[in-house]
Amino acid sequence: MQLAILIRTIAEFYRLRHYYGQAEALVRYEPYLGGLLIDALLCLLAVLLLFWRKPRAAAITCAATIIVLLAYKVVVIGAAP
Repeated sequence: MQLAILIRTIAEFYRLRHYYGQAEALVRYEPYLGGLLIDALLCLLAVLLLFWRKPRAAAITCAATIIVLLAYKVVVIGAAP
């Protein structure tokens, strides 16, 4: 799930670049970079927890990632798409 979020966030830049053009896409994409960083770090944490044989903690990290990213979207990017 976290990898899908990561790929979707990276793909968002290309969607914006196609729709708005190169310069405007970078300005509109900037709020998504924070979410990308949050997801990448929490995804790494979940993988490390699985490596250390802590599957319950990894599952909690995955759930926390979704909650944190939803909160980030509402606070930073805005509630409406």
